[in-house]
Amino acid sequence: MIHPWQIALITLYAFIQPNESRSFKIGMDMPILAGWFTGLLLGNPQTGLVLGGTLQLMTLGVNTYGGTSIPNTTVGAIVGTALSLNSTPELALGIAIPVALLMIQLDILARYANIFFLHRADHFIEQRNYDKAAFQNLLGMIAPGLSRAVPVFFVLCFGQMLCRSGDGLDSAMVYDRLAGGLAASFQS
Repeated sequence: MIHPWQIALITLYAFIQPNESRSFKIGMDMPILAGWFTGLLLGNPQTGLVLGGTLQLMTLGVNTYGGTSIPNTTVGAIVGTALSLNSTPELALGIAIPVALLMIQLDILARYANIFFLHRADHFIEQRNYDKAAFQNLLGMIAPGLSRAVPVFFVLCFGQMLCRSGDGLDSAMVYDRLAGGLAASFQS
């Protein structure tokens, strides 16, 4: 079971991560660090390193050139590590990759939300009110943080119920369906 203090710290990490990757760049956006941190808090740093390292290898050379959105493997590492407590690492990785892909859509939504603050900052700059313009830039940090923190919070609170053996997802069934789907797609 994940305790509330663990949920709070991991959710805070997910909130800070997108803004840190655009400013200080100390590495919080690296999946291997996110997996290790989540695993450390949840008592299994080795699994966090394995899942984070696997996702890190998947994204070598991938970057957001020209403002494009890429899979958020950092959130995938957090989710995969958290879900690996009550399931197999293979199932957790199988869930982490689609979560990383889903985060592309939330990244786009967060960028659209920031347009509002950008236009307000432009308006304040035209009025030569630079303090209010700078404050709009600070408000622009909320949407990217929430686009990562809210899904992580829900997964940490409710995701464990789905991955308990016998209660929710059967890892063998999920693996069989995923393998069958991939095999069918490669045959065509």
